[in-house]
Amino acid sequence: SAGIKLRNFRSSGGEQVSFAITNKEKQFLIRKQVCDSIVIQNEIPDTVAKTYPWEKRFMWTFDNLGPVVIPAKGLTINLNADTYPLYRKVINSHEGRKLTYNDSTGQYAVNGEVCLTYTFTQNYYWMMGDNRHSSLDSRGWGFVPEKNILGKAWLVLFSKNEEGFHWHRILKRIA
Repeated sequence: SAGIKLRNFRSSGGEQVSFAITNKEKQFLIRKQVCDSIVIQNEIPDTVAKTYPWEKRFMWTFDNLGPVVIPAKGLTINLNADTYPLYRKVINSHEGRKLTYNDSTGQYAVNGEVCLTYTFTQNYYWMMGDNRHSSLDSRGWGFVPEKNILGKAWLVLFSKNEEGFHWHRILKRIA
């Protein structure tokens, strides 16, 4: 096995299936002759502009996102072209600081002071909804500060998958 993970898996009926794979995984599939053809679609999915951090260069979608490091209190990151778009909103909106980038000097600054790194002062969470394609969650708005989490799940209200209802889970307490 090449360790292929079916990410962004989608069936369009019949025997046609599409999913996101790496070039290495594509070469493995071709070499093993496990399919009749592989068609590469290089268009940018519509959801890229709606997926955190809302930058096309990441090419992340609600189905195929990351990897991403979730900020935690005491975590220090290097400030660079990869981390700036991922953590700018968190630092500016939730950390109470102003992270900026100066195009002419190529430097990052926090509250006007040039910095190479930033250390987070709070814990954050990545919140996921239970309806993959219709959820409003961190894939759309990014990290959630711990102080904004107001409740705790304590009951399974509804449980279903492709095979049907999980009657044994409905209205059960979460330990």
